[in-house]
Amino acid sequence: MIWIIICILAFAFTVVLYLENTRGKRFNEQVKTEIALVLRNASIVDHEPITKNDIKHLPHALQKFLINSLVIGKKPIQSVQLEQKGSLKIKDDQKWMPFNAVQYYTTNPPSFLWHAHVNLNNFFFLNCRDYYNDGKGHMLIKLNSLTNITDECGIGMDQSTLVRYLNEMIWFPTAYLNKNIEWEAIDDHTVNAMITESEMAISAQLHFNRNGELVHFESKRIRQVEGRFVKEKLSAYLSEYQVRHGFYIPLQIEALWHLSSGAFVNIRLNVENITYNIHLNDSQAYEPLKR
Repeated sequence: MIWIIICILAFAFTVVLYLENTRGKRFNEQVKTEIALVLRNASIVDHEPITKNDIKHLPHALQKFLINSLVIGKKPIQSVQLEQKGSLKIKDDQKWMPFNAVQYYTTNPPSFLWHAHVNLNNFFFLNCRDYYNDGKGHMLIKLNSLTNITDECGIGMDQSTLVRYLNEMIWFPTAYLNKNIEWEAIDDHTVNAMITESEMAISAQLHFNRNGELVHFESKRIRQVEGRFVKEKLSAYLSEYQVRHGFYIPLQIEALWHLSSGAFVNIRLNVENITYNIHLNDSQAYEPLKR
């Protein structure tokens, strides 16, 4: 009898591994296709280098930031690939879950794809994809590439992913000169940004230190709570500035939600590598993430 049980368990385990491998490959192929869609839409234009004259109409704090970020004399960034490592949690009382991720962006039009593996334990992981393209957002999360945990789209996700894009433009700072962003000075170290995309507008406040570094980003962002979308205040703190491929950017971000029950940090990440102005053919060499 014991051998029958062992055989059944072994067969079930083999089936699960087969399904995980097969559906994992499908998920990765979907991600690869979407990367190509993002990069295919990128505007490939030979722009003139940015000059001080191009930024003189902006609030003083933003001008100082752009000069400090070393954008003067550089051509606008058109696409980006970066690699991340970090940890996240959905609720304050959860333990931290490590993840590794790769992300692609374009600046005209604005779009991104984030693909991450989140390790739950030695047996379970989350295969995650967050996507914004053509004004539409979509988040897909699968447990071990098998079962949908989250599959969300619609106006709430559109707005949420656009807030994320505006926050993460810090890694490709020439995008702050895009014509779809309006700027307003709040004080000597704070500006308000309003980005408009596909008849959708969201705003955020950017806080700079005396050195011209963007150190604090805050906005209202949609989050999912028990199956419904709720708009909450989100803050992101940026640090560890270094020069990467000619631009002075932060390599660490810590984000937290301000809830009625109190604030809690939900993600900490480090930028491991960043590449600018990649092309569609570069995505053909995309390697699926490993646990």
